[in-house]
Amino acid sequence: MKPAMEAIQELKKSKRELKSAITRALNDLAIRLAAKEPDCTQISTGLEHIEGKKEEALAIMRDLETEFDKIKKTEEAEKIGDEADALVDRVDKETNTARSYLAAQVKMSSSKQQGGGRNRIGRREKWPKKKLGGGRNRGKK
Repeated sequence: MKPAMEAIQELKKSKRELKSAITRALNDLAIRLAAKEPDCTQISTGLEHIEGKKEEALAIMRDLETEFDKIKKTEEAEKIGDEADALVDRVDKETNTARSYLAAQVKMSSSKQQGGGRNRIGRREKWPKKKLGGGRNRGKK
């Protein structure tokens, strides 16, 4: 039983370190987004880094859950599952602004390349007016 507990302790330590790294990366991302002119490359790199750490943490949590199941600690295994769900929710919530910002930058960039999006239609000063006929008296002779 001792080797299982040692494995669990190592997994818990790794999980703790990864969750701390995720928190630091999320804080760094928030600081980058708060800049006057956020750098899209840095934001994208930050998002990739966070996603990688999240996947590592989830793998550790799956292993930890398996170890708890092996020693019949189902309550502990369930807690780890809940903690994994909470981590996914937290990362999604806290990276949403960054993903939205990047999407908006891509949209603005592509509309500039296409001639300005809305301004493409507005190039014509006025739409040509068509005469539809005699107004109120139309159809009366």
